Amino acid sequence: MFKRFLRTLFGPQTPAETAETAPSGPETPPLPIGFYIEPNDCITMGICLDEAPSSVKWDGTEHGDISVEKQPETPDEIAKMLIACSICPVYAIRYNGPDPKVREAVEQILDHDNAVEKALPPIEDGPWRLEFFKG
Repeated sequence: MFKRFLRTLFGPQTPAETAETAPSGPETPPLPIGFYIEPNDCITMGICLDEAPSSVKWDGTEHGDISVEKQPETPDEIAKMLIACSICPVYAIRYNGPDPKVREAVEQILDHDNAVEKALPPIEDGPWRLEFFKG
């Protein structure tokens, strides 16, 4: 009885007890290779569908998932994916591929501080001055 009480206060005392009671959570899946859409970040606005229709697909449901079904292969397709990445309002399009130039371009796009400053520069004069965007 006392040992059970100690276990409730301090956890398992022996390696065997630790192995029996250790939580076994789901493993983090590996990142996809190439362009992918982070499902926890995507809000399904569909802007990327207009910019890169040959690569990005929507599952068709009302609150469905958007995913990269086909990796861009030509320079034109890669440029369209980079445009989609840059106009995504929540920066959900990511890249985990081998091309260092594409990786650098996506990293620059996903640099949120610079992206906000470039997209919405502060208004310097007048009553509508936006202090929020000042660094």
